[in-house]
Amino acid sequence: MRCLQFLVFSSILFGSTYATDPKEAFGQFLKSLVESVLNKKPVQSFFQNNFSYKSCELEIDTAIAIELLSKFPFSLVSFNLKSSKYLHPNVIEYQLSILSKKNNVDIILVFNDNNGTLQLVTGNTIDCGRNLLRSKAGDGSDAVVKELIGGMDSSSADFANFFTDDFLFLGCLGNYNKQQTLQLFAKMPKGFKTNIISSKFVGKDQIELQIGNGRLVANFKLLLVGNKWLVHSGSMEKC
Repeated sequence: MRCLQFLVFSSILFGSTYATDPKEAFGQFLKSLVESVLNKKPVQSFFQNNFSYKSCELEIDTAIAIELLSKFPFSLVSFNLKSSKYLHPNVIEYQLSILSKKNNVDIILVFNDNNGTLQLVTGNTIDCGRNLLRSKAGDGSDAVVKELIGGMDSSSADFANFFTDDFLFLGCLGNYNKQQTLQLFAKMPKGFKTNIISSKFVGKDQIELQIGNGRLVANFKLLLVGNKWLVHSGSMEKC
């Protein structure tokens, strides 16, 4: 059940309109990133917390990405932006090709857009059967979830602020309202971990999320209330 602690911690603000020109923002991001790498300046700020990229060979986190960038042959490759689209307010997906004499790699990158300033959230290689650099891109809900997880601070979180008042969890031995769920959190053993199995947007203001730990799998629904994501309901997948 610690899955809710990963979810109910921070809020995400979304703009009401798509004010940023995606192509212009990406061009500026790429220019600034390349200049910073070549000038050996810190590039941590180009990545969001818990950034991950799935290649055909391994999963790349921020530390690995920075190490690879320090050795990347920018002078020997070119970038061809194929498409861009908003997956959700402030979440942009780009599809591009990295072109070189030896190989062309098609990738997808997902960014968080903060008033035209982009941060990498996640990415993957599109076709491992043809490219050297696996999973198909999601709908962008994983970016919202990663944002929530990245802001988690269990030592100071007031979990009551991150549930709707009518929250209800359907458990195997009974149902738990908001207050009962908070009482369960207080008894939770330290070090209990869960994994995100899947997430997807349902309309513009809901996310369905599945989280598990071994045989324990739970489904949750998040609602965007005003400018804040709240946990609205949950249930066990199996009992």
